[in-house]
Amino acid sequence: MRTNDVTFISLLFACSHSGLTTKGMDFFNSMMSKYGVHPRVEHYSCVVDLLAHGGLLKEAYDLACNMDVQPNTSLWGSLFGACSIHGNTSLGRIAAAYLFDLDPERPVNYVVLANIYASAGLWEDAWKLR
Repeated sequence: MRTNDVTFISLLFACSHSGLTTKGMDFFNSMMSKYGVHPRVEHYSCVVDLLAHGGLLKEAYDLACNMDVQPNTSLWGSLFGACSIHGNTSLGRIAAAYLFDLDPERPVNYVVLANIYASAGLWEDAWKLR
């Protein structure tokens, strides 16, 4: 069997959901250097999810801002969800802004941001958003 781009999506997804941040990053780096597989937005979404759920929110955001493909709602949603889990209000606002721009009709994004605000004690912001 030959390793291809789908193989790496599976590996990165599995590492993200297993908490194997370092191993996932090793796979991502070898994907390009050893196997010559150019990352698509799906790969980057998995890596952002991997980093963000590993608590490396700044690194995840930096990757999202500096990658060579256009971020999608899946990528920003991964970062946004991790901001909610880790209580990162400032980065949560940024990720939410991208999601509101890409998919303004999706109510869950507004609810999650309101919950981030409420968790941070920013009741007025939460109330306004709701």
